[in-house]
Amino acid sequence: MKQGNLRMKEFLEDLISIKWLVIGVIFYFYGFMLKKEIVNAAHEIGISFNIWDIILRLLNDMYLIVYFIIPVVLFFSIKSALVDFDYQILIRLGSFKRWVYHSLGHFWMRSAPLMFLWVLVSLFTMIGFPYSWDWSQLSGTDHIFNTLNDLVRFFATPISAFAGQLLLLMLTLSLLHLVFATVYVLTKNKLFMLLISMIIFLGGSIGFKILPKEMAFLSPTTYFSIAMGVTFLTSLSMVSYRLFFIY
Repeated sequence: MKQGNLRMKEFLEDLISIKWLVIGVIFYFYGFMLKKEIVNAAHEIGISFNIWDIILRLLNDMYLIVYFIIPVVLFFSIKSALVDFDYQILIRLGSFKRWVYHSLGHFWMRSAPLMFLWVLVSLFTMIGFPYSWDWSQLSGTDHIFNTLNDLVRFFATPISAFAGQLLLLMLTLSLLHLVFATVYVLTKNKLFMLLISMIIFLGGSIGFKILPKEMAFLSPTTYFSIAMGVTFLTSLSMVSYRLFFIY
């Protein structure tokens, strides 16, 4: 009980840390830049836009995910695995499997504020945009600045795409940490953990730029973005369709 209270106290102290204010400011200014980009693109081709263009764009932006979200999440995951590992806790829990799930809980205590801020700022940036429950005209175009066109074909409503993105993030982050925690339990090798982190980061930063859509599954960023995932599935289905009729 005392240890649980101590963990909660540490969580609350971390929650009011200045770092979350800094992260919130980063999200806000990046979202502001995306808003200007969306407005300019819509005016350029003379079509409508709405709140979902900025909400889903900020949650699926590859540059934000690759160069900010993934490094921070990797740091939290490694910290949760390395700092929280203790043989006394392991003995108390009774098995490595239970410790891995125990570590997952601590990982989410560190990561939940990041995810909350990301979603909160994406909702906050919609202020000033036309309100609608439907897809905008801009979302369905193939404009160079629009990354949501495949979502329009896959999801009937933007709210379902929004829910899909949140679910994908929870699954991806949980699976990522389970892998890290399991690897550390088996190897106890910090350098190996750092090597895996570098591979994930470099694979994400390079993969989303140079890999063709049909091979997007090789890039870690695909599993952080519902837009990237749907684009991969759409491209894969088109390739399969063509091969079926060729052969």
